[in-house]
Amino acid sequence: MSSHNMNTIRIRYLLQTPKLGLLHSEHIPKTELPADVEMKNSFAGGGLSFTPVSPMQQWNISYTGKMWKCEEANKTWHNVKFEAKFTSNLPYFVVDTDSDRKALARALAREVWTKEFFDVLEKAHQTHYEQMGSITGHLTIDGEMENIELMGFRDHSFGNKRDWTLLHRYIFHMFYMDDNTRICCGVISQPCSISHFEIGYVIREDKQIHPIQECDLMLYQHGEDGNPPKQLAFSFVSNNESYDCKIEYLHDSVHYKGSDIEAKLYERFFICEVNGRKGKGISEWHYNNMNTYTKSNTEIN
Repeated sequence: MSSHNMNTIRIRYLLQTPKLGLLHSEHIPKTELPADVEMKNSFAGGGLSFTPVSPMQQWNISYTGKMWKCEEANKTWHNVKFEAKFTSNLPYFVVDTDSDRKALARALAREVWTKEFFDVLEKAHQTHYEQMGSITGHLTIDGEMENIELMGFRDHSFGNKRDWTLLHRYIFHMFYMDDNTRICCGVISQPCSISHFEIGYVIREDKQIHPIQECDLMLYQHGEDGNPPKQLAFSFVSNNESYDCKIEYLHDSVHYKGSDIEAKLYERFFICEVNGRKGKGISEWHYNNMNTYTKSNTEIN
């Protein structure tokens, strides 16, 4: 996973394997690295590269480097080589245009409407889109190669500026179900603009985006003290259908974002049941890592 500017690239590379468990790239928990400027057509750094091939259809992914098992006190290094491609024939979800209208209206209605509020809402706005797909390729660990075929996910955010101190918390889950259903469900708290926003979508056999209409996951009830729970249950509604989710987290990895490590994030691998169907996925738990949780409205330029 990565983000990029002219001189640096923000990368975190994790690999969960049946034999070795969760492997970390050698740079974690650091995520901001020098960009590989020689790879002009790629977003690259730290041995990892993403190369766009066809807009919204294909990216090539490559990694060569050392990784270590996260549960070990003393690092055992493994030589890893990964060559794959991300492909998708699925629609992409744009938060600005594809979110459920009632969910967005409900989020805005919670706030105090003032001119200052709407000015901040505009200044702090980020455009965000996501796309589910597939990852196929070859993975070699310590000389042993295996073919891989996985469900995948990509997203991108951009805006006037990226300021991690504005966020209080968020929790996102990406579900990959055994019946091929794909789900993204998240709750975001950015008090300067929207203090509680339920967001996400479901993609089923019809390959259509069905936005999440409501979700009963409340951030303050789960890990508000900075210690994410090992299990979680919540429900959400999409396309007027209720989904009941039970989650067990298997592995956690911590990394930081921002030039002054303003954000602390837990990347969490899990198994799950959704309406009785089995699945697995990845969850991201964001915490504000500053002494004060968020900037006041008057500090946002």
